Amino acid sequence: MSESAKFPAIRFRLALLLSFFPCVLLYSIPYPASAVITMTAWIVTFPSWVGCTSFLLVPLFLSNSYGYFAFNLFCVLATIGVVAKAWAHKSDSKAWMDMFRFSRSCVCITIVIALSQAVMPGLWMTLFPDLQGLGAGRGAGLRTEPSLLAAPFALYLSLLIIQMHSVADKQRRAYMLEALVTISALVLVSRSLSVLIAVTCFAPALISRIRYVMTVGIAGIGIAAAAFSDRLVEGFAVANGSMIYFVTLAVGSWRNVPDILILSNFKEYLLPGNPSQVREHLNALALAWIPGFEWLDNTYSTFAASATTLGLIVTVCLFIGGALLGFKYPKSNSRVRSSWILLYLASWFFFPKYEATGWLAIAVLFAFPYEAQQLERSSQVTWYVKLARAACTPKIRNVGPAGPELLQ
Repeated sequence: MSESAKFPAIRFRLALLLSFFPCVLLYSIPYPASAVITMTAWIVTFPSWVGCTSFLLVPLFLSNSYGYFAFNLFCVLATIGVVAKAWAHKSDSKAWMDMFRFSRSCVCITIVIALSQAVMPGLWMTLFPDLQGLGAGRGAGLRTEPSLLAAPFALYLSLLIIQMHSVADKQRRAYMLEALVTISALVLVSRSLSVLIAVTCFAPALISRIRYVMTVGIAGIGIAAAAFSDRLVEGFAVANGSMIYFVTLAVGSWRNVPDILILSNFKEYLLPGNPSQVREHLNALALAWIPGFEWLDNTYSTFAASATTLGLIVTVCLFIGGALLGFKYPKSNSRVRSSWILLYLASWFFFPKYEATGWLAIAVLFAFPYEAQQLERSSQVTWYVKLARAACTPKIRNVGPAGPELLQ
């Protein structure tokens, strides 16, 4: 499919490659420069005035005083611009379905690489020194660590749902099987809680019939137990009964600690603070909370990045505005809407602030094929209307798929 003025297919493919394989395509380019390049690719793919305005902050990245504030604000503005422009393509269901095939290839390659990393971690870490978190049967593909696979994989699952719900019921089984295979493989090989959270968001949309809930639920519990049992057992032992400590240090994840600190001290973040004191302020709150966090002075989630730059009042307004939009769309399928809401929460709190693919997954779900479903429902209503009319007269020739045929 060639790029057209309507949908930026070529640019989308290039940006998706950067999101799945940065260790190769951006080899030796350190963070945050690599994240800025990938985000720039998505801004170019879905250009908007908000996204383009974020480039004005790039010169400030070099400032020791204002660099971190500028980077956080850049991520927030770029994300808003990209998802808003991608949402404008919500009617291009065919274009999104074409992108599904390309994302499927990226996911398959990632799983194969991650499997080989689980077997030979030393070789891959020699080839790509930026890789982290390998060993103990874990793989990260060509992302720097396994948890960073969550957002790109979420985009693939959103595209798969669009594809699955655009075909007949009998054909959906093949896509359901594909989803189960790729989900199981990536969760087991990455052993990442972020990946598990991303996958869980899509459970309502993927489980289309009640009778499958129990089967999929049992399979999901088995996969989660196989992938995370050792981490969870060790985490409960270290946490010593503290749930907050368990969800942070005990399971080896600090990423939601800034969110907890900001919400616990919300009065200090209602309005934008001193842009030169973002790290120092966060570090002081971390030290006062748990002494083990004397090193923490960074934000990870979009929520934390937005709260430390725009303030909580603006952040809450953005959050509520986006949530109201999610409750409105997609109208035709409550299961997809449920997945949208869960994914929306994950994008705010669990995906990295510099990862646009998680937010694009939200925009993709807006492309759910409404027209096809509305046509299907309209034809069903027409059939029942004909049947009701037929019940009022004894002269019925037959009742077929097109409705009852009446004798003249």
